Formats: sequence, C-alpha cells, structure tokens
Amino acid sequence: MTINEPFQPLTAEQRNHIIARCRKFISLKANLEGVPNKQYVEIFGNLARAVLGALAQGMADLGGGNPFAVTAFIDATDERLSATVESDGSRLYDDTASTLVGQVIFASRAAYHPAGVVARTTEPDGSKAVQAWKLVDGHPLPLPASIAAQLCAVDVRTGKPQEPQRDIRYTDAFDIAPLFLRLP
Repeated sequence: MTINEPFQPLTAEQRNHIIARCRKFISLKANLEGVPNKQYVEIFGNLARAVLGALAQGMADLGGGNPFAVTAFIDATDERLSATVESDGSRLYDDTASTLVGQVIFASRAAYHPAGVVARTTEPDGSKAVQAWKLVDGHPLPLPASIAAQLCAVDVRTGKPQEPQRDIRYTDAFDIAPLFLRLP
C-alpha cells in the first residue's frame, strides 16, 4: 500500500492518536520558540488552513472538476502520521477530515521529520493523476513528477521502496503561493 492509493477511513482511535501526536509536536515547537502554546496555535494555526484551502482550490481549478483526495503526512521516527480528505472536485467533503489534514500540515512545521502532501485526482476515464509537495516549515514546495513517483513508491506499512504504479500519471505539482491571494 502506497501513500497515493485510496485510503481506508480512520477509526476514532486512529484520529485521536494522530491529533495527540500532532499536538505534541506543536507544543514542543512552541516551547522551543519560547511562545505560549495557545499563542503559537493562534499565530500559525491559520497557515495550515490556508495551505489546505489553497491546495484544494488549485486542485479544483486545475482538475477540471474531477474528484480528488489530499493526503498530508509526517514521517516521524517511529511511524507515518497521515490524514486524507476527499473532494467531489469542487469542495472538500468532510470537515473532520479537513481539520485532521490541516493538523498534520500544521504539525509538519514543528515535527523536524520529513513531511509532505500528495494529491490524487480521478480523471473522467477512471485513470489517476498524482502530484506531491514537500512540506518545509509548514510550507508546501512543489515537486516534479519524477520525485512524486519516487515518494509514492514506498510501502507505507514497511517503509520499503517498491516499483511506481504504472496506471498512475505523475505530474509536476503547481505552486500554491499565487492561490493564497484568492482565499477569503
């Protein structure tokens, strides 16, 4: 199973675990910065929501209204933390999933571990297109198709590389920075 495959919905226990780990990363970062945790969340929490909003807007604009899913992940030392939200092509389906994806993006700012976002679009003919971003200090940097293919060719359960899926078209990721200007 790779990061770009359809996901299984998380159980309440899995969601709570991801939230607890993310909050721990965020609290640690706030302490290191010498900022009270509540203030740190108020300052930087909106950034993660804006990143997810800009990614969703870009996927809706560039995907021609095709359904898509956005997965954010942190490769912590002992486990991969990931969350996915799906869309009908114009809006994100689930506020709870969106919040969890935003939490992972926010925690990537503090985790000091490799982190990223993968977006998977379902084309009208049923084929899949994937693009990826590396999260650096909570900011998504677009990756070229070749790197997205490498990133997605890792078994998430074992961490071992595997062959990229042949039925997926990997594309260069778009820069989300211009989309921030369009957000409400």
